[in-house]
Amino acid sequence: MTLDPDLFRAVCGTFATGVTVVAAQGPNEPHGSTVNSFASLSLCPPQIVVCLARSSRTWNAVEAAGAFAVNILAAGQRDVARLFASGEPDKLSRVDWAPGQNGAPLLRGAAAQLECRLTGVFPQATHILLIGSVTHAAHRTDAHPLIFFRSRMHDGVGPAPAGTRP
Repeated sequence: MTLDPDLFRAVCGTFATGVTVVAAQGPNEPHGSTVNSFASLSLCPPQIVVCLARSSRTWNAVEAAGAFAVNILAAGQRDVARLFASGEPDKLSRVDWAPGQNGAPLLRGAAAQLECRLTGVFPQATHILLIGSVTHAAHRTDAHPLIFFRSRMHDGVGPAPAGTRP
């Protein structure tokens, strides 16, 4: 029995996620892609998981560099998310960024950034599951998140006050 792709997309869309841009410095130029398949994997050692399409230029850049950055987008960065989700060439020429310690692009205005060394690659169907060992991390305590829910982006609520837990 085959699951209807539209049903699968609708069900997965009910899981609210953050929005990230995964970026890497390729051999000739930097590349980046909007990704919402992102999660922490381990605290000790610090590792994360992201998924990229096999056909993406970003995957080629990550593979060549052996390193990448995850830029966790903030509220108000919908245009950035849309740009990096598009097939536009030279996306990074249209945003403000700086190279991180591993050379990967860190987008200005992001809520948080993780710089990673590529430590695992697992091809699955149309995508590749990447494991990154986090080598550097930074975040803004004043940032509100950009959230993806039911195929739309939403500006999320602010961070919890210091000392509170969900």
